[in-house]
Amino acid sequence: MGGRAVGFPVRTLILDPVPAELRDLLDRRRRSGADRHDEVWQGVRHIVPAPGAAHSLIAQQLAILLDLGRQELADRIDWPPAD
Repeated sequence: MGGRAVGFPVRTLILDPVPAELRDLLDRRRRSGADRHDEVWQGVRHIVPAPGAAHSLIAQQLAILLDLGRQELADRIDWPPAD
Protein backbone atom coordinates (compact mmCIF):
# COMPACT_ATOMS: atom_id res chain seq x y z
CA MET A 1 0.00 0.00 0.00
CA GLY A 2 2.81 2.44 0.83
CA GLY A 3 2.45 5.79 2.49
CA ARG A 4 1.11 6.33 5.96
CA ALA A 5 -2.51 6.45 6.99
CA VAL A 6 -3.85 9.84 7.97
CA GLY A 7 -4.36 10.28 11.68
CA PHE A 8 -1.62 7.93 12.85
CA PRO A 9 1.17 9.48 14.90
CA VAL A 10 4.61 9.82 13.41
CA ARG A 11 7.43 9.55 15.90
CA THR A 12 10.38 11.83 15.32
CA LEU A 13 13.52 11.91 17.41
CA ILE A 14 15.76 14.94 17.12
CA LEU A 15 19.08 14.66 18.89
CA ASP A 16 21.03 17.63 20.22
CA PRO A 17 21.89 20.18 19.06
CA VAL A 18 18.36 21.41 18.34
CA PRO A 19 18.13 22.73 14.75
CA ALA A 20 17.19 26.40 14.33
CA GLU A 21 13.99 25.35 12.50
CA LEU A 22 12.84 23.37 15.52
CA ARG A 23 13.65 26.24 17.88
CA ASP A 24 11.59 28.53 15.61
CA LEU A 25 8.69 26.04 15.62
CA LEU A 26 8.76 25.74 19.40
CA ASP A 27 8.92 29.53 19.75
CA ARG A 28 5.92 30.00 17.40
CA ARG A 29 3.97 27.36 19.34
CA ARG A 30 4.81 29.07 22.63
CA ARG A 31 3.80 32.54 21.36
CA SER A 32 0.50 31.28 19.91
CA GLY A 33 -0.38 29.12 22.93
CA ALA A 34 -0.34 25.96 20.80
CA ASP A 35 2.17 24.42 23.23
CA ARG A 36 -0.25 24.33 26.18
CA HIS A 37 -0.75 20.57 25.78
CA ASP A 38 2.88 19.74 25.03
CA GLU A 39 4.58 17.62 27.68
CA VAL A 40 8.08 16.52 28.59
CA TRP A 41 8.43 12.92 29.75
CA GLN A 42 11.80 11.91 31.13
CA GLY A 43 13.46 14.65 29.11
CA VAL A 44 11.63 13.84 25.85
CA ARG A 45 9.32 16.54 24.46
CA HIS A 46 5.93 15.29 23.24
CA ILE A 47 4.21 17.72 20.90
CA VAL A 48 0.57 16.76 20.57
CA PRO A 49 -1.76 18.01 17.85
CA ALA A 50 -4.72 20.17 18.78
CA PRO A 51 -8.04 18.35 19.15
CA GLY A 52 -9.96 18.12 15.89
CA ALA A 53 -13.61 17.87 14.92
CA ALA A 54 -13.91 14.18 15.86
CA HIS A 55 -12.54 14.94 19.34
CA SER A 56 -15.03 17.78 19.78
CA LEU A 57 -17.94 15.58 18.71
CA ILE A 58 -16.99 12.83 21.17
CA ALA A 59 -16.54 15.39 23.98
CA GLN A 60 -19.97 16.88 23.24
CA GLN A 61 -21.67 13.46 23.17
CA LEU A 62 -19.99 12.46 26.42
CA ALA A 63 -21.07 15.72 28.09
CA ILE A 64 -24.67 15.14 26.99
CA LEU A 65 -24.65 11.56 28.31
CA LEU A 66 -23.13 12.61 31.62
CA ASP A 67 -25.66 15.42 31.99
CA LEU A 68 -28.57 13.06 31.29
CA GLY A 69 -27.24 10.68 33.94
CA ARG A 70 -26.83 13.54 36.41
CA GLN A 71 -30.40 14.73 35.81
CA GLU A 72 -31.81 11.24 36.23
CA LEU A 73 -29.83 10.71 39.44
CA ALA A 74 -30.86 14.10 40.81
CA ASP A 75 -34.53 13.24 40.18
CA ARG A 76 -34.16 10.05 42.27
CA ILE A 77 -32.49 11.67 45.29
CA ASP A 78 -34.66 12.90 48.13
CA TRP A 79 -32.88 16.19 48.74
CA PRO A 80 -33.38 17.90 52.11
CA PRO A 81 -35.14 21.27 51.88
CA ALA A 82 -32.85 24.26 51.55
CA ASP A 83 -32.72 26.60 54.56
